[in-house]
Amino acid sequence: MPDQSSAAEGRPASTPGITPTETDIGRPVLYRTWPEGDLERGVITSFDAAQVLVRFGDDHRSKAVPSTMLRWADAEP
Repeated sequence: MPDQSSAAEGRPASTPGITPTETDIGRPVLYRTWPEGDLERGVITSFDAAQVLVRFGDDHRSKAVPSTMLRWADAEP
């Protein structure tokens, strides 16, 4: 299987979570609360050391999500 490292993350895609930078604001992410749960697609609106703010669907406000529960949407097969 090819290495799916992300230049933005600097680590293999199999590592849990993401590590966003300022350039990732506006980037699409996927969120799944349970291993078998549905994926929700959102967009990063902001972040800090403890959480990532993501706007899902037509929501007007962003929701705080731990970075460990997010994956880059453009890195999914």
